[in-house]
Amino acid sequence: MIMLSDLVSMYEKSIVNIGNQARVQQVLKQAERGEKVTIGFLGGSITMGCGAEPMESNGYAAQTIAWFREKYGSENITYVNAGIGATDSYLGVHRVEKDLLCYEPDLVIVEFSVNDERECNEESYDSLIRKIYLSKSAPAVVLLFLTQRNGCDYQEVHERIGKHYDLPMISYRNAVLEYITSGRLPWTMIAKEEDGTHPGNMGHFLIASLLVRYFEEISKKKKMIGDTVFKGPYTTDRYKNARLYDNTNLLPTAAHDFEPILLKEAQFSNGWRTTKGGDIAFYLNGKNIGIIYYGTQDELSGMFDIYVDEEKVTTLNGDFVGKWGSYAEYQELIRTEKEKVHKVVIRKGKESEKLQFTILGFTVS
Repeated sequence: MIMLSDLVSMYEKSIVNIGNQARVQQVLKQAERGEKVTIGFLGGSITMGCGAEPMESNGYAAQTIAWFREKYGSENITYVNAGIGATDSYLGVHRVEKDLLCYEPDLVIVEFSVNDERECNEESYDSLIRKIYLSKSAPAVVLLFLTQRNGCDYQEVHERIGKHYDLPMISYRNAVLEYITSGRLPWTMIAKEEDGTHPGNMGHFLIASLLVRYFEEISKKKKMIGDTVFKGPYTTDRYKNARLYDNTNLLPTAAHDFEPILLKEAQFSNGWRTTKGGDIAFYLNGKNIGIIYYGTQDELSGMFDIYVDEEKVTTLNGDFVGKWGSYAEYQELIRTEKEKVHKVVIRKGKESEKLQFTILGFTVS
């Protein structure tokens, strides 16, 4: 049984790092004066609101915005939700300019602790945080850490990066995991039994409550906090110049039986598809290049080989039968230290009997 005192304890446990609050305080003072404030959320499916019903109003991001609008006036608060399901900070750093920074946010909450798990994610998260913090609008950045039922997440890695920059960090995992494992907070109180990842309405409410409590505490402070010097990269800042290419800003140099496609059900909609076992080539300039493709459960997608500068680097299987759904997946193709133009070719593997393959974009840095 959770008592009121437990909620206070949850908030205290959730503060991983109070961090330098100067930018957050400036945003709240700006809102208090009746000025326009843009608040952005960047993350995966939980940031989208998945698990909440309805997700558009009961997701943690929507509930946090509801508090801002009630306190400071709905006409002054602009809300940008850049959550995309099944995406991590690698995809985040490549899409953040188009999905969020173009709106020049004043405050950004970043959440990728559940989705990050790959070797590249320490570098991608570091570059993402730097890209946001150093962007044109100089936003306040708050790092949010969530959890799954089994406690698995990437918080420890993200935490080291956040402490390096002395950023505010709030952990839903720290707040609830002890109560979950002890049995005092059954998972079914905060999520559906069959879903070990996405919080339900109560879980989203608790996440929003932690954020709101943090902002309330800062809003009470009268003395202005001085900003600190932002440190150099925690890693190599490999993805400093990360960008995303799709059929809206990239043309193939050659294409045979591949056509542009608008795939509204995919996380990234503007790609290219073949249903005839075609091939397609692109020239891309960068140090690091990756491909985003769409895995399907229609039993039509096959195995396609990827070549970079005439050398085969991998074979991708677009057949996702047996997985949790049809969704965007990515793979890094090359990681180098010198920027140059590379030729990337995608063609059907010789052993593949299935002829369909869908490219959703390319990640370049």
